[in-house]
Amino acid sequence: TRSVLLVHSSQHGRQYSRGLTSFCPWIPAFAGMTALSRGYVWSQGVPMGLYTRQKIENWVSDFCGSDAVLSLSTGIREYAPELLTTFLVAACEARDVEPEEIEEPDLKPALLKLARLQLPASVKLEVPALCGEMLADLESQGRLSGGRVLGAYVRALKEAFAEDASGKPKPITRPGSRIGRNDPCPCGSGRKYKKCCGND
Repeated sequence: TRSVLLVHSSQHGRQYSRGLTSFCPWIPAFAGMTALSRGYVWSQGVPMGLYTRQKIENWVSDFCGSDAVLSLSTGIREYAPELLTTFLVAACEARDVEPEEIEEPDLKPALLKLARLQLPASVKLEVPALCGEMLADLESQGRLSGGRVLGAYVRALKEAFAEDASGKPKPITRPGSRIGRNDPCPCGSGRKYKKCCGND
């Protein structure tokens, strides 16, 4: 968490912060909050801008009302607005960027965040396809450069998503096969392992 000391300047109608961020525009929504609420919100770190959140919700709304979503099942379409908004917000928060600046490293943690949500199993399986479809559509709308590539990357994370969604730990496997006592010794001596290096 970041603690930020705030000083409001009524003369300029702006809010200055000293700490990790040097300047932050006055956010009108904060005016209605109590001093305690404002302090709590800012102690958790600088929140996502209202316009950024609104932009994401508009993009998601446009996608959910388009023909691009028709290739997906009706089950996933019902959950699409919430899932996609959560996905894009998490991707933006990964590096504190705007939605049009999202890159590959931002997507995996955002997708895995969705894996922890309580969803029907049939819906969960389609989440990577839904997010990939949205990213590809954003490129065709001229909103996200490289959206098709990012969409393909998200679809390729399907196995990692399913593994995380199952909640089961991944089994540990050895990189190579185990050496038997009667196998030739790997040191190259030509003797059996049990008579050479395995004789310790």
